[in-house]
Amino acid sequence: MSTTKPPRDPADEVARLEAEMALLARAVSHDLRQPLHVISGYTELVAFKYKDMLDPKGKQLINKAIAGVDRMNTMIDAVVGLMRVDAHAPWSDAVDVKVAVDEAIAKLQPEADPIGAVLTRHELPPVPGQPALLNQAFEALLRNVLQFPGDGPPRGLVVARPGDDSVRFEVRDHGPGIDPRLHASILEPFGRGQDPRAGTGMGLAIVRKIARLHGGELGVTSEPGKGSTFHITLPR
Repeated sequence: MSTTKPPRDPADEVARLEAEMALLARAVSHDLRQPLHVISGYTELVAFKYKDMLDPKGKQLINKAIAGVDRMNTMIDAVVGLMRVDAHAPWSDAVDVKVAVDEAIAKLQPEADPIGAVLTRHELPPVPGQPALLNQAFEALLRNVLQFPGDGPPRGLVVARPGDDSVRFEVRDHGPGIDPRLHASILEPFGRGQDPRAGTGMGLAIVRKIARLHGGELGVTSEPGKGSTFHITLPR
């Protein structure tokens, strides 16, 4: 009698992996935060109880320890955000990318106005996909325009280059540019490059995951002093 097992249903396998990822995200969020809460609590207790005994150097060290805890909490949030990108969000056969980009620009406007930043777009064709995830991707790329300005006020432009089978969406800026040797690493989780203004280094990793969930890819074209163009190529 044959003992060959029937092949697994790919949809069931995806569902299983997604469930495992959700459990892992919860574990990472809870289990890594617990020791941080302990460190933070004892550090703040020392700062309060022995405040009259600490010299300026001691107080500075306490503040650095607390800042380190805050930094770690921020990094945990970023990791969980990457793990929770939802592959099963509602799918549309024709996402209105113009709306996705307009919503991203509107959300960033309160940050753009005080620094005189200008975020605009050209005509953008629809593509199949998940509207919320595409909105999240464009918001992250446009936020980078604000975060890494050049000499003048930040300027970001979203354009599209349609092809036969795909559309290449480009987010162009006039920022400081990126050394080509760093192009691959900044797309990886925690890939912060060499700019001290970089955050956790998870933003571009999340954008790339969103692009790949759509069967596409994220890339960058840039040179120091010549701005940057981040491009998402998505199937039509």
